[in-house]
Amino acid sequence: MAVSQMKLVRTVGFLSKLNQFLATCCIDGFFEPDNAARHISPSLGFAPLTEDNPYSALIHKIDELAEISGITPERRRVRAGLVPDPQSEAWLLDMGERIASIHDERRDLAEQLSLCQNAMEQYNHFVGLDTPLESIFSCQYIKVRFGRLPKESASKLALYADNPYLLFIPCSESETDEYGAYFAPRHYADEADRIFASLFFERLWIPSAVGRPRDVLAHLDQNISILKEQISVLDKRSREIWNSETERLNAMYSQLCYLSELFELRRYAVVHGDSFFYTGWVPADRMRRFTRLIDGMDGVTFEAVDPDPDVEKDAPVRLKNIRLFRPFEYLVGMFGLPSSTDLDVTPFVAITYTLIFGMMFGDVGQGFVLLLAGLFAYFKMRSKMGAIIAYSGGAAMLGGLVYGSFFGYENKLDFIYHAIGLPEKPVHVMESINGLMLMGLAIGIVMVLCSMIINVITSFKNHRAGDALFGPNGFVGMVFYASAVVFAADFLGAPVPVSSSLYGTCALVSVILLFIHPILSKLIAKRKDWKPKNIGEFLMESFFEVFEYVLSYFSNTVSFLRVGAFVLVHGGMMLAVFAMAKDGNIVVIVLGNIFVIALETLFTSIQAMRLEFYEIFSRCYKGEGRAFAPVRLK
Repeated sequence: MAVSQMKLVRTVGFLSKLNQFLATCCIDGFFEPDNAARHISPSLGFAPLTEDNPYSALIHKIDELAEISGITPERRRVRAGLVPDPQSEAWLLDMGERIASIHDERRDLAEQLSLCQNAMEQYNHFVGLDTPLESIFSCQYIKVRFGRLPKESASKLALYADNPYLLFIPCSESETDEYGAYFAPRHYADEADRIFASLFFERLWIPSAVGRPRDVLAHLDQNISILKEQISVLDKRSREIWNSETERLNAMYSQLCYLSELFELRRYAVVHGDSFFYTGWVPADRMRRFTRLIDGMDGVTFEAVDPDPDVEKDAPVRLKNIRLFRPFEYLVGMFGLPSSTDLDVTPFVAITYTLIFGMMFGDVGQGFVLLLAGLFAYFKMRSKMGAIIAYSGGAAMLGGLVYGSFFGYENKLDFIYHAIGLPEKPVHVMESINGLMLMGLAIGIVMVLCSMIINVITSFKNHRAGDALFGPNGFVGMVFYASAVVFAADFLGAPVPVSSSLYGTCALVSVILLFIHPILSKLIAKRKDWKPKNIGEFLMESFFEVFEYVLSYFSNTVSFLRVGAFVLVHGGMMLAVFAMAKDGNIVVIVLGNIFVIALETLFTSIQAMRLEFYEIFSRCYKGEGRAFAPVRLK
């Protein structure tokens, strides 16, 4: 259980060497910059470095050119970061003007194409009108309105059949509407508009044109083909210009991005005159490499120190575990990383999570399916959960060997037990209900005690001796919890190794110490405010706090009954599957196994994580750390 020790690197040098320093220490991804102003006194005259990034405009220009050409710039690794010379900038601007002129021409053509397509869409509705449009639009005494009318309203036009001043000519129809035009004398136009408005007529404005709608459509279709061809030619020219300079553009783009990222790192520095001060975090096990890189740099000096206690709590966290436990860092990170002064609980989580999952999901065959699925997800899909699923599947196989379950069959593994000298499988699930429940309680007791031990170690490490000794999750809490467990065992008739007077005395003393825990902790910390201001208020608060502690001990332990309960649930579900497959129907058995694997994997993993996060982490883990985020320049 290890958190990598971090060194705070403080660097001083000539401002002209700042870029070289940053480029050197940000190559391998083991340096995390920190705000230098936090680590230096303002009285020394250092001020934040404020500059405008000179590369962002050029990067934006290349992105703009690439977008115009419909191409994505390729980012490559930069081996030597050289500042672009004025000649390169002039070349880039010239190329931009060439592509931009093509883009402007293309934009005009695209606007014309959009107008033609919109006009074509409008005229398609009135193709049934067999009258030249110029004749309609040139009428002096007649008003015409083009639009659409809901079909249920169109049927009501019969009410106006006797009106000599109103004429509606249908042209086409859709599923819900009827398209057409109505005509009315100019002096009657307002009344006609009111009538059709009451029928929910929606007016459409069609562009002016000459000829019948079908002739206009043919002309528009011809124009659209010509415009599309012209746009295609311009796109081809734009791509040819880009492709002819692809290598140079990609190289410049990569170099500019590298220099821009490097320049952004300068914002962490503070400067005074021609000197800079820079700070960052480096893992202690990488300091030798860092020292080799920086030592040979003229005009730059640095020192690596252990952070002060006030700064250490803000230090980034880098977990350091063996490969076997490393996948479970993902689960720990879901709750929160440990602070730099806490213990890394990843190994504990790895062992307890797989143990709990294997007990709840005990089946050799189904566990093997999970193992294969996890390995596939981990190696082929690069899923972080893949390795955890694979571990869980392996644990489920071990649990299945204890329960004698193979894809729900209870007797298929008897040959294994006979081969090792056992008459039958160790545990008959449906006949061992009480034993499984007691197993769950025993697991809970052990894990709660282990979480308290972790809390004691963490508290001592963080100089909180009062919590380590007298806290509810400290040594006194452990004694009270153990005494309560022994009392419960004795009450249920189980043999206990100690007398009732001994565990009773331990429980009583523990309760008293828990009651005055706040006073004892302040005395150990040598705080002057150890005396309660109000005795009555202190007694009342302490009473309810101790009562809450006792309830939490009970509830946390009882929660582990779900371990045994899920073993029974798994056995019951497989009994139901075989009950549905009356004569051993293999299709039902296969589908039932698939359903059980999917459902129980989800439920069991959730319950195992719940036990970790709520019953264990609540006693020994806060998760207040922040991840180590080193910079790696490409």
